[in-house]
Amino acid sequence: MWIMMMFKNSRVSAWMLLFISVLLVVGCNGKREQFIVSSDEDGVICSAKSTFNDTIFYENRFPDTTIYYYAALSKQQNDRLKKSIEKLKFEKSLPQFEIHPGGGTFIVESDDVKFYEANYSLPSSNIKTILRLFREKGSEMKTCKKIEDFWNIDGITPPDNPTP
Repeated sequence: MWIMMMFKNSRVSAWMLLFISVLLVVGCNGKREQFIVSSDEDGVICSAKSTFNDTIFYENRFPDTTIYYYAALSKQQNDRLKKSIEKLKFEKSLPQFEIHPGGGTFIVESDDVKFYEANYSLPSSNIKTILRLFREKGSEMKTCKKIEDFWNIDGITPPDNPTP
């Protein structure tokens, strides 16, 4: 009985330590690193998101529905993506989030929210690297349920579904 009590208490203690350490990391660091890229591709609003863990999430908005996908990233792919997004921060920034046909708009949240427009007809090397990674992962996408926090960046309103 005493051993069971000790096991239960150590289990609770371990959970408490984990909880406190998560609070400390989030509280002290306070920074969230993520990005979303959105583009209007022939009447479908396509968006991709990553928090630089091990997955890219996708949202495709059609006139009558929205479908979500995901694809796993290897450590090398994740590192390559993060480096490209870091470099993107030094490219031209937009004053607000807008989606234009034939290009994409990146929302990068790290120190603060920034918007970067990508011209797909004249892409920078960073954009080429990111788009190449998206193409590589495209065949591995799997559908998933709705991602409630896909657009969880303060001050950003998700785009409406396109009109037919």
